[in-house]
Amino acid sequence: MSAIPVGYEAFQSRRRMGVTLVCFLLASSIAMSIAVYVDSYSMHQWDEYLDVGDIHLAVYGGFDVGIYEEDVRSLPGVRHAAFMKSSWVQVLRNENASREDIELQEWGRAVAPDEDFVDEFPNVFQVQEGRLPQTDQEVAVTYEMHAYLSIDIGEKLNISFDYLTQRELEVVGVYTQQNIGAVSPYGYSFGYESFVIVYEILTTEGYYEDAIFASIDISPITPFSPQYSLSYVSGIDERIRRLDPLYDPPRRGSSLYVENFIASGIGRYIVWVQALRVGQVARSMSVFLLAGLVTFLAIRYNTNERRFERNMLISRGASPSDLDSAINREVFIISVGSCIMGIPLGTLFSRIAMAANGYFTFDVGKVFSEPFLVSLDSVVIACVVGVALPMVTLAVYRGVYSTKKSMEERRGKLAKAVRVVQFIRWDMLVVLLAILLLVALPSGSSVPSSVALILQLVPLALFLGVSSLAIKALRAGANLLSKIFKPMLGEIPASIGVRRIGKSASSAGSAIMVLVLAVCLSWNSAIVDLSLPSTQMNHARLEVGADLTFALDPASFELWTEFSANVSLDPDVLGTDMASELALSLSADDSGFASFLAVNPDNYSRIGFSYLGQRLNESNQLDLLMQLEATPDGVIITSDLAKTYDIRVGDTLRASDLNEFDPHTYGFRIVGITEALPEMPADDTFYFGPYGDYYEYPLAGRRRAMVNREYLSTVLNLTADTRNYLCVRTREGSNSTKIGLDVLDRGGQDVLLAGTWDSVQAQVDEMVGQTGYEIERAIDTMLTFLTVGTIIGAFALYAAEGVRARKREIALLRSIGAGRGVIAAAQAAEMFVLLMFGTGLLAGYGPLFVGTTVAAAIGATITDAWLFPVSSFVVVPWMTVGVVLLFFFVLASTFIIIISLVSSRIHLASALNAAWAEAGPYGGDV
Repeated sequence: MSAIPVGYEAFQSRRRMGVTLVCFLLASSIAMSIAVYVDSYSMHQWDEYLDVGDIHLAVYGGFDVGIYEEDVRSLPGVRHAAFMKSSWVQVLRNENASREDIELQEWGRAVAPDEDFVDEFPNVFQVQEGRLPQTDQEVAVTYEMHAYLSIDIGEKLNISFDYLTQRELEVVGVYTQQNIGAVSPYGYSFGYESFVIVYEILTTEGYYEDAIFASIDISPITPFSPQYSLSYVSGIDERIRRLDPLYDPPRRGSSLYVENFIASGIGRYIVWVQALRVGQVARSMSVFLLAGLVTFLAIRYNTNERRFERNMLISRGASPSDLDSAINREVFIISVGSCIMGIPLGTLFSRIAMAANGYFTFDVGKVFSEPFLVSLDSVVIACVVGVALPMVTLAVYRGVYSTKKSMEERRGKLAKAVRVVQFIRWDMLVVLLAILLLVALPSGSSVPSSVALILQLVPLALFLGVSSLAIKALRAGANLLSKIFKPMLGEIPASIGVRRIGKSASSAGSAIMVLVLAVCLSWNSAIVDLSLPSTQMNHARLEVGADLTFALDPASFELWTEFSANVSLDPDVLGTDMASELALSLSADDSGFASFLAVNPDNYSRIGFSYLGQRLNESNQLDLLMQLEATPDGVIITSDLAKTYDIRVGDTLRASDLNEFDPHTYGFRIVGITEALPEMPADDTFYFGPYGDYYEYPLAGRRRAMVNREYLSTVLNLTADTRNYLCVRTREGSNSTKIGLDVLDRGGQDVLLAGTWDSVQAQVDEMVGQTGYEIERAIDTMLTFLTVGTIIGAFALYAAEGVRARKREIALLRSIGAGRGVIAAAQAAEMFVLLMFGTGLLAGYGPLFVGTTVAAAIGATITDAWLFPVSSFVVVPWMTVGVVLLFFFVLASTFIIIISLVSSRIHLASALNAAWAEAGPYGGDV
């Protein structure tokens, strides 16, 4: 058996080990930073899900469940327990009551808490007025019944416990109830809520719902390990079920059913936080790809650096498998060390995300005020990623290069063509498939979540294909590039510096590809940060029809003028206009309904918006509105209507209301056709369109027509036959939502139809205020800092590799009399060509990557109920784009300058010493 020499294990070379450790550290730091940020942010959700009040669980078990009260109270982990009777009842207002004008016939849960229950849980029922019932002739009602149904103390109510007989009870108190249970994420309560409090439940005939309520010791419950916490509270449930003497799982279940509100909250938290982790890791795949590429370069660098030593040992009888095992142990030890260092580093970076209010907007105080949590799951995730990624990369590296073979080169033209095809076939196949998918897949707000995920993956596959082709092109075309740049850079710099890119061991091409992807990711984050609000704003402008729109109640017609004047009093209101909307059919049946919007064209052009988000008087639709102003019986229709009914400008459009008793038909002259027209706010009952649209996303701004309101008022009653709206234009930069709320506070609520109104700002604020949006912008900010680390790692490898070869080149130049200027030019030539090559790749690949990922981000974030004519509005912050490009290129240039300075410090004699046995079984450096 061959022996492995001492010193071949880990920590033999400080430079190699240090550079490799930095590269491995990236993956664990990225995973840890995302996981810890999600943990810390999730503390808000943890508090919300576990805010169940003083009662943590309820035990049901039939009419005699009360016999287990003492047993439940004595169980380990249970702090308080009390039995309470309850029943479903029907409540009716007494016909002889003084408030008989208000009809009341409701049903709900009646409870009868005794003194023991009140002692155990004094905060569950809080008396607001009066007192709790003390006899079976009295009842207390909830504050909601008192406020909204006008039930006062002293009033008589008829209560039926069995829905057959009624008992007349006097109201003696008004109370509020602490929520027992939890509120679902969809906004409704599924907890144990009472309707009235009575002194005694007067039924045993199947309508009762008696229960034992308990609170438990929650000190062992911790978000650090929610699985353990869930196991702890589930164990209490199991002990309660075992109180049933006949409980014999799995043959017979328990007669005691436990509804554990704490366990439900923990379970919902686990699902929420795991889904958030998976989603954010999926969003960050591009950054993980960067870390993977740097890890791959580190593995290759390690292999090439140790090739000379490995060949020496093999030549002296060492076993290749033993040497590979030693390398495996070394990589494993370094990866474990990177995990240990990555945990505190990732935790530190997570606070950057916690301090972010948006993309690169910070509130430093949040670093200290926001919750901080490092869960066990986060540590496990970081360790798995930190160890698995290097080991898998090592296996992939060996799998790829173990198949590399040397073969005799043929000189014919056909043979050369075959070699070129074999050289690029798989890369080209990946690139072509990725481009086909990008062309075939939809984009924007119509993208389902599964397709949006594919849209995020395809640019990464395209990047890998383009990267491989680019690196191969750099290597194969190094001589050609040298000839091209020789007149510009000089013969010696071009011959040495540029051709160095073509060396098989050079990481120059890989480093520049890491730089390209890092720039694209930073651009993408900055563009998404502006494009999402811009897209939501322009969609809302089409949907709302103005900055602010109110739906007016025809029953309050006499108040409309006063309401409009009240709105105009606000200094940020620049103008208002009335608009009317009605549904008319363009066919003989009700399948062809279209929405007709009647406006004052000249005035509305200064208030409404086009489907491109522009003010109408600043858009290409202004000419159409001017024609509508000049043609009283004119109409502007959307292109889908023109296509469906094969009508053109100049034709007559006939529409009818299909009134069964008094049908009317109206004729309009078509003066224009456009892609989409503004919508108006409406509740769910107000929808125009074919029946099929009820099962599909309706198209915003489609199946619509715009007519002259003055003309329409001559053929029908606008107040009675249409829905009327007050459209408001506000000053640029003002808060239209606040304006609307101020108007309502001044009595405007009485004028609104079913409280319907909407503003553009409200929709934008709703999107920006989403939890997912805040998390994504914060993580994007944090990952932008970490992408700098990938650049440092890639160029650190580039700086460390081939140091001996660089020094030999410089020594040779100095030995033949080359000056410092020539030597520096040789080093700078390589940098210049790399940056030029990277700029070209950015110009070609950057727009494709950014455009696709921005469209996917918009489709995943903006979940409108409409499909819009323009699905996304991309806003490019050119100043930020330029600064990012300059920053990363300066960073790369700085590294290469440092390389030049360090490499020039040589000892001439030692640098010119020859090395032997440099060729390895892989055919040289790879």
